[in-house]
Amino acid sequence: MLWILLIKIIQKNTSLLDIARQQKSFLVTDAGIATAKSLHEIKYEPFQFRSLLLRDGENGEKGALGIIRAGKKKTEHKLA
Repeated sequence: MLWILLIKIIQKNTSLLDIARQQKSFLVTDAGIATAKSLHEIKYEPFQFRSLLLRDGENGEKGALGIIRAGKKKTEHKLA
């Protein structure tokens, strides 16, 4: 089930909860309820917005998405 995978991801990288908090709403699904509950139960760090490369495929060799960020949070420039 998706929500089980979601909980495992959140446990490894709790800063993802900060992104969920910033969205301020959730779909009423198992995953949405698990996320909302986790916001109250798990201590999390602020998400660090930085440049990153997201690889696709089993070994990271089936493509990628690069996100380049520059500047301060409120005035930063982003390129994907």
